[in-house]
Amino acid sequence: MNKFNSNLLKSTFVIALSGASIGFNAETLLAASVELGLVVDGSGSVSGGDFAFQRDAYVNIFTNDFAGNFLTGDVDTVFVSFWQFSSGLDLEVDWTAITNNAEAIAFANLIAPVTQNGGGTNTGGAISGVAASILSNAFDGDSEVIDISTDGSPNSQTAAESAASAAFLDNGIVTNTLFVGTSTSGAASNAAIATAGGGTAFTANSFAEYEVALVEKLEAEIIDPDPSPPVPEPGTILGLLAVGGLGLGLKRKKQ
Repeated sequence: MNKFNSNLLKSTFVIALSGASIGFNAETLLAASVELGLVVDGSGSVSGGDFAFQRDAYVNIFTNDFAGNFLTGDVDTVFVSFWQFSSGLDLEVDWTAITNNAEAIAFANLIAPVTQNGGGTNTGGAISGVAASILSNAFDGDSEVIDISTDGSPNSQTAAESAASAAFLDNGIVTNTLFVGTSTSGAASNAAIATAGGGTAFTANSFAEYEVALVEKLEAEIIDPDPSPPVPEPGTILGLLAVGGLGLGLKRKKQ
């Protein structure tokens, strides 16, 4: 089921249950989740100190009241994983459900010891690999996002854009990018990848400024990633509930 229909179904249930005076909590019914693959550049173009800035920015964000800062909008659960890409792709921290600060801190503690791999910049392979993991993991979020951070252009721009486009058009997985540096060509390259993946391009002038840009990106991805459509007119509710047997089984299955 696409995200519009998912939100429409949530709104329909809230209206129907409210009209029937059934004592369910509307906030619980409206709660949403995000699957978020965090993918950092560990290639040789990133210095050891800059890789530490990149890694530690995530540690800081997840240990500093993550729930209070990010689980404040429609989203109450983040299914998150941490990856490093260079010539290849490594899953550094497996998919984890985060609903509170204790879970966020535990996730951050697993990121903290990650070391840099070095190598090339196989952005396309990273996007394809994380997309496959999103589709095969145990979770099924209301929105699904690949979050790429890099200081350069991919080894193959065509492959990176194709991978982002396939993830988005075939499975609705959005690719956002965060380019670090002042190169106009690097920024343009990553913006094109985000556009192909239905996402947004963010920038930071340096890794020293990385954490500020990362907060902005995570806010866009988590706090309100998929605004709900307008509530349907009351006269359409019964028809909407009837479609698909009250919507049971409509949620897209993992492949």
